Amino acid sequence: MNYKDDIIKSIADEECIKIRTAVIVSLLKMKDCKQSGEDSPLENLWEEVCVQVQGEYSIFWEMYLDLIYSLILNELEKISKLKQVAIWLQTNGGQDWKWELENEETVAEFPPHNTQEITEYILDEYVLSEADRTTNERIEAYMD
Repeated sequence: MNYKDDIIKSIADEECIKIRTAVIVSLLKMKDCKQSGEDSPLENLWEEVCVQVQGEYSIFWEMYLDLIYSLILNELEKISKLKQVAIWLQTNGGQDWKWELENEETVAEFPPHNTQEITEYILDEYVLSEADRTTNERIEAYMD
């Protein structure tokens, strides 16, 4: 990597952290649509996501993923195309495009970007990885 790559990665990481935070805050506010049952110690959808990532996926897992995916897309719409491209360049598709460009296999004035790849990257590398690390008394009680 060179200094340009470091700058782009830093910008992308900063935006991904902002998006992750916004998604988590939204999920923390969702208390009335929990699927874990009324006797569950879990208080919100974020805690439900955490226990599923750390344990077993429920039959509702796809619903949770769809919700998170839409929250990420909503946040992506709020940032500039340039920042979206910076994030995309961190994905496998972005890395492949960069490699092809550096090896003169393709020519482009401005990098393309793929919103689906960006969303999946943020989902996996930022949101779900944070869910895997998050714990509190309620999550621990549920996991026991």
